[in-house]
Amino acid sequence: MQKSSFTPTGWESWDVSRQPLIRTGMPIVIDDDLNFEDALGAPRPAVYANRWLRELPLEGASAVRTWENNAGCLCEWMTFLQGRGVHPLRDRKELRAALSRAAAATAWETSLPPAACRARAAAARRAR
Repeated sequence: MQKSSFTPTGWESWDVSRQPLIRTGMPIVIDDDLNFEDALGAPRPAVYANRWLRELPLEGASAVRTWENNAGCLCEWMTFLQGRGVHPLRDRKELRAALSRAAAATAWETSLPPAACRARAAAARRAR
């Protein structure tokens, strides 16, 4: 999963009838193989994620930085799910289990003190 920012440059060469109604700079997420569908009429989760991102300004998130932060979190979440073989739009129980796993990992990682603090604590123990 990759994150990028939309630019309409060159839209005339795309297979579309008009310029897309997407703001310049709007973040988008794209699968690593650059496809948005598995088959004709079978959109991938990135399509729904991008729709949600495009609607952020309508929901009161007018700052580009807010869009980028949301897109970054969404991209990380979708990458996390993909790495565990969990489809973000299918089994609710599996999705909840993945959310629990992600929350546990995040809590554990953020509870660790920074390396400098660990080094000082080890030095203090050796000094005793």
